[in-house]
Amino acid sequence: MAENLWLNTYRMMDTGKGHLKKCGFRWHSAVTGQNTSNYIYTFPLVKYKKYPCVVCEIVVTRNTGEVICNVYDSSHNLYFPFYTDFFLYRKRKERMNQRIKKEFKRLGILQV
Repeated sequence: MAENLWLNTYRMMDTGKGHLKKCGFRWHSAVTGQNTSNYIYTFPLVKYKKYPCVVCEIVVTRNTGEVICNVYDSSHNLYFPFYTDFFLYRKRKERMNQRIKKEFKRLGILQV
């Protein structure tokens, strides 16, 4: 069975503004509250021709280093195969997990 990455807790150790910008994160007002400063990074997981069909969105809270990872389809709805344990989606989910873990490693995000 493929691992459920979305159930794990992750932290980014270096949450400096310069480091986040260098890694490709951008400040996003929609995910930033009054007492927090959140940065968002989006990358494609599945493409059709040159267009992203499924994307992973990583949100980092600068104050705590807490990381939230979500996967969306092209309509910005949660991508069901990533969040289910249904056996038909196992291989697809494993490929997505590998790609996300690779990106986590590149960004310096660790599982707590």
